Amino acid sequence: MPATQTRRKRRVGRALSELRERSGRTAEEAAEFLGCSRSTITRIESGHVLCRRTELLALAAFYGATDARRAEILARWEDAKGDATRVMATGRAPRQLRAFLHAEAEASRSQVISPLVVDGLLQTEEYARAVNSAPSGFRGSDADIERAVKSRLNRQQLLVGPHPLQLHVLLDEAAIHRQVGGPDVMLGQLQRLLTLLERSHITLQVIPMRAGAYGTMSGGVVILHFDDQEDPSAAYVEYPGGGAWVEETEDVSRFVATFDSVRGSALSPAETADLIRVAIKELEGR
Repeated sequence: MPATQTRRKRRVGRALSELRERSGRTAEEAAEFLGCSRSTITRIESGHVLCRRTELLALAAFYGATDARRAEILARWEDAKGDATRVMATGRAPRQLRAFLHAEAEASRSQVISPLVVDGLLQTEEYARAVNSAPSGFRGSDADIERAVKSRLNRQQLLVGPHPLQLHVLLDEAAIHRQVGGPDVMLGQLQRLLTLLERSHITLQVIPMRAGAYGTMSGGVVILHFDDQEDPSAAYVEYPGGGAWVEETEDVSRFVATFDSVRGSALSPAETADLIRVAIKELEGR
């Protein structure tokens, strides 16, 4: 059984945990009933492991679930079982990044403040390779770089399909002018941004230089929102060499407030497009 925690498996586990507690059964009793260890029950209820269908129905009966409740939990199980989400990351990707990638694949809406480079979901392959190849104490091998680029391009599939991720990016103006990878690579990146601006589910606003200082200038932040009311918003905060996965409600609320504040200082999408066109002309006329 997969050992990766996902929000869909957590919904199944949460439902089973609530049933067990209402029935007055302990995790030890549930483990004895299934003929497994207590840790297995804990992993099922925490969403790290998805039990088999027969085990799910057996536990529901053991806990005295009604027909309606059993059908509801079975629907959650089928949703989790049929989850085709694939997350590609380098083998050296830290746990917090993997948690973010899995959550991003299940999110319905993403708000991003990107103060240093173009957000990964909007990058061209050449730009992504240039970012990952930059001299740094954290630079990996050539194979690591290619895996990172492939992972980034794979993430961009979230922006296509019948139900694409709703993406709103606040991008620092410096990232428009910094020639990552050289003029040709940057020209291709800016042209891609203009193309992406035509998609209704993507909003891009540049934070102009005149805006001065703003929150999270020292690193990017991604705030994820989910359709299911049982899944609260969460955030991923980037810093050199890693990042932090934040689920504490009060902390996430602060990031949401920061995003709203920075958005108030940003150019409109139309003004952003005009700024990008000017930058493109400058590169074309070099």
